[in-house]
Formats: sequence, structure tokens, C-alpha cells
Amino acid sequence: MTFFLESVINQMFRTIDKEDVPVHEGMELLQMVLNFEMKDPLILSCVLTNVSALFPFVTYKPELLPHVFSKLFSSVTFETVGESKAPRTRAVRNVRRHACSSINKMCRDYPDLVLPNFDMLYSHVKQLLSNELLLTQMEKSALMEALVLISNQFKNYERQKLFLEELMAPMVNIWLSEEMCRVLTDIDAFITYVGADLKSCDPALEDPCGANRARITFCVHSILGVLRRTSWPSDLEEARAGGFLVGYTPSGNPVFRNPCTEQILRLLDNLLALVRTHNTLYTPEILAKMAEPFTKVLDILESEKTTILGLPQPLLEANEHPVYKTTLERMQRFFGILYENCYHILGKAGPSMQQDFYTVEGLATQLLGSAFVNLNNIPDFRLKSMLHILEMA
Repeated sequence: MTFFLESVINQMFRTIDKEDVPVHEGMELLQMVLNFEMKDPLILSCVLTNVSALFPFVTYKPELLPHVFSKLFSSVTFETVGESKAPRTRAVRNVRRHACSSINKMCRDYPDLVLPNFDMLYSHVKQLLSNELLLTQMEKSALMEALVLISNQFKNYERQKLFLEELMAPMVNIWLSEEMCRVLTDIDAFITYVGADLKSCDPALEDPCGANRARITFCVHSILGVLRRTSWPSDLEEARAGGFLVGYTPSGNPVFRNPCTEQILRLLDNLLALVRTHNTLYTPEILAKMAEPFTKVLDILESEKTTILGLPQPLLEANEHPVYKTTLERMQRFFGILYENCYHILGKAGPSMQQDFYTVEGLATQLLGSAFVNLNNIPDFRLKSMLHILEMA
């Protein structure tokens, strides 16, 4: 059923006339899927796929939307009976990621449909975000992105700007805190904060600095998500009416302002400090300050090696992600993703904020003093990633 719906429904809506769509049958099937209860994570993942595949039928009956989101949100916080909060099993994490991805996709593909339910959606997400331990940092960021996608439908600069300020406030408080400023600018404090100077990485022991790394991850993911998802209306008249249009270039092209600019620029100094600190980690004298085996945290992951060499990857189910079991593996993954996301932000900043980014005072000097620091010691596999991201921008 899952394979059939994934393969057929989308093509059906694209190829047949609207009056020929089997709406009654589709709605009936969607209702049955929404009412189906299952605690087995593998089957539940298939159920979520079916909900996503059948979602176009909701356009014929928008009052079903709260029921759809209720199903998805219950899966965002899915736990198996008797499972401890951490670490969750791979199957459970995949269900939760799948649910977050489905919400994000619906908000991206059907923003006008979801907009009337924005207040309900926002209230539910705020409730989930208020519990620090309920969601992972990736799950929090995904739900924030979904809200940002819908906020683009406000088509009102001031309203969207105020919403983004409120949404980002908890993250901004963490990112601009005195402790975080110290950690991001002092390399010794950073090494201690993320746990790279600990003497043991026994996977049986609790990772004492995992929460610290999670805070940094949450902030960087949130900055990237907001920057990537916030936009002005594509229609020029709507952009002008909503206060997004600020003028024209000498050649007559419109110049827009992004509602997230003010918030993102507040966070830029600490982001550049993080990039500078991360690049500096590769100097031999700094590597010597890390405890064994964390001197290897900046090394390439085994999964990255197999990708580069063109070797077959371990088989994973749909929506499944690899598991990093030891503290060393988790920290390697942390540094790898952190590096890439920081450069994704820098690569996206220009196209998203345009003149407001390029006119930042001393921008060239700040970039030279951060993104281009210590390049001689950074391995080629990291530089390749940086060049690829900046080239895409």
C-alpha cells in the first residue's frame, strides 16, 4: 500500500482532470489511515508515508487539516513502551524525524492551505519547544522551519518580522548569552565546553558535554533554517503592498528586504567567532590540547570515506539515519555538521539578505579573520565542502 500510494497519488493529481479525481475514495482512505493506531515504529513510519501521499485530498476538505496535524504531532513525540528518553532507538528516531519532515513538507507545498490553521500550529509547536528534553535539536529546528514557511504567507513585513523575533527569542538568548560568547571566542573554553578534553569516551558512560554540543547545534541549525526559509513575496505588487520593496537598482531591478535580516545580523558576530574558533582547532598546538582519543574528532567520518571512495553504503530503511554510538563518533559528527552548516549560513546570507548583508561594516575583514583563518592546516576534505557550499551560493 505504501509503495502504491507513493507512486500513484502524486502522478494522479498531475495527470488527470480535477473532476476525474476520486475524491470520495481518497478521503475515505485518508480517514482510515488517520484513525489507524500503531505502536510498532516500522509500521508507523509507513503510516506517515501514507498520510503524506494522501495529503493532496485535504485540499478538498480543509477541515481535516487539524486531524492530520494531530496524527503527525503525536508521532513527533513518539516513544515505545518502556523506552527511556535517551538514548532512543534508531527506529523511534526515524519515526520522529519522518513526522517532522512531513510537517515541513506540507507547510512548504501547501502554505495557503495551512495558513488558516497557523495559530493552532504555532501554539502546538511552542508547547513542544518549551520542554527542553522532549525534542532533539534537529526536531526543534525542523518544526521552527515549518512555522517560518507558513509565515511567508503573511505577506506583511512588519507582522512577519515580529513573529520571527518571537520565534527566535529562546535561541537568541542562548546564542548571545555571556557564557556562549565566551565559549565561541575562547578556544580553550570551547574545547572544554564540547568535551574534547575529557579523558574517557566510554559509550557506556553518560556524555557530560552532550547537552552543551546540543545547544550549539540547535542555535546554528535554527539560524540556517530561518535564513533558508524566510522570503519575501514573489509577486512584485504583493511585495510592495506588504512593505518588502525598498527601491530599485539603477538598472530597474527591485530591491527587497528580508524580515529575518535584523535578527540574523545580531547573531553574525558570534557565528563568525565560531567559524574562526573551529578553523583554529586544526593548528597542531591546539590539537595537542585535546585528550585522547578526541584528537581524532576532526578526522573524516568512516561514512564520508565510503562516499568519497564510491563504496556501497550500509543498507538503511527509508527515512532511516545512521547511528553514532560512541562519544567520539557523536563528536566527529558534531564537528562535521557544524562546519558545513556555518558555511551554508555564510553562503545563504548574501542571496537572502542581499544589500543588508553586503553593506555590513568591515564585512570583508571579518570574513578574512574567520572563514579564511588557518586554511593551510585544514584538510582538503573540509575545504572541498566549503568551496562547494560557497560556489552554490
